Amino acid sequence: MTTVQVLEDFTRDEIRQMVYAHTGRSLSAAQFYEWLPFALIPEPKPLYTKRDARKLLFISAQLNRVRSLNLAKKKLIEHIQSNPQEYEQ
Repeated sequence: MTTVQVLEDFTRDEIRQMVYAHTGRSLSAAQFYEWLPFALIPEPKPLYTKRDARKLLFISAQLNRVRSLNLAKKKLIEHIQSNPQEYEQ
C-alpha cells in the first residue's frame, strides 16, 4: 500500500497573500525577508512550514498594534512560550 503525504508548506508569495488576507498588511518581498529574523526564522527557504507562516502572521498582527519589529518579536517569543502547542511542527 502506498501512502501519500500531503505537504503543508508555503511559498514566500503564498505567505505574503496570507498576511494580506489576515491583517490587511501588504508585505513586499523585501519586507518579507526583513521580517524573517524577527519571526525567528534564521534564513530564507524555498518553502516555509505552517509554523513559519503562523509566526509571520503573528508578527504582522502585532505590527498593526505596536509598530516595532523588536517589540513584535518579543511578543512572539512570549506567545510561543505560553502556547507551544500552536507552534508544533
